[in-house]
Amino acid sequence: MAIQRKLIGLFLISLAFSNLLAQKPEDTKEVKAPLEIVYNNPFHTFLLADIMGNIAFPTVSGGVPILGFSPSVAIAPNGIGYARAQAQVDFAQGLYTEINAKVLGNYRLEFGVFPLVKKKTKPITFQGSHNGNMYTWQVDVKRNFCLGIIGSYTAGKSFFQTGNDPNTNLYWQNAVNPKGNLVSLPISFAHTSLGIGLITTAWAKNKITTEMGKTLTRRYKAFTNISVNLVKLNSLSHSDSIKVAPQAGTQILYPSIEKKRDYGISIRGYFRRKLLSMSIEAGSMPGIEYRFDKGSVPINLNRTFFKIGMGIGWM
Repeated sequence: MAIQRKLIGLFLISLAFSNLLAQKPEDTKEVKAPLEIVYNNPFHTFLLADIMGNIAFPTVSGGVPILGFSPSVAIAPNGIGYARAQAQVDFAQGLYTEINAKVLGNYRLEFGVFPLVKKKTKPITFQGSHNGNMYTWQVDVKRNFCLGIIGSYTAGKSFFQTGNDPNTNLYWQNAVNPKGNLVSLPISFAHTSLGIGLITTAWAKNKITTEMGKTLTRRYKAFTNISVNLVKLNSLSHSDSIKVAPQAGTQILYPSIEKKRDYGISIRGYFRRKLLSMSIEAGSMPGIEYRFDKGSVPINLNRTFFKIGMGIGWM
């Protein structure tokens, strides 16, 4: 019984505390004010710029996550056209690779058109306070969902990780363990992609004027681009040798590629909300053919990866 009384007492105390948090300050009250819609146009021409830090997680057995950052600029005329230029810088931190390849970079150019438009509205609640009064109002923000096609061209340098799986198709001719020795090869590449994309847009501004003449302005800006792409390898090259620095001293390794993969698939997402930006990319990229040891992994995953980035920007 004593334990039950204690539990009941704790429950009543927590309930009273939650009610106290839910109460509004005595000097705050909700009042109404006239609402003015300044603009509510999802067909706005969007100009976007941002910089994101990102991390790529390779699914290679024994692979190392790669840290990087990515600045980009984009334009979406009337919310149905799209063009974006993006640079990617990757760092070799944690990789066992060419001693002079500390930083590698590549770039991507994307273009798309999204003529199939579905118009919707979404009720958004805004709040503001002035002189002890709390103002809450709701606006039906117009949103567009636009379906179309998107293409890209990506070129530059990146790292290919062998991990510790002996079934990779990258072979080191004079290494003690010619396969699966955790060595990462810097590669130069170029590939194009074509896919189906979805863009969502919202661009709204409204304001209210309080009884004391104070204007409270609120905005709602949102932009999203999601696509599924078929990726084709245009070119792939690497140095005839790389210089690594194992514990025993500097060693020169000679890479040999046994098999290449010409096609891959990627899913990309680019999300913007006010000053915040986020990107997600996952898929199976073309390039050096990589396959897992079927004895340790139940399915055959080729060159798969997952990358996520977050940052700030302007729109």
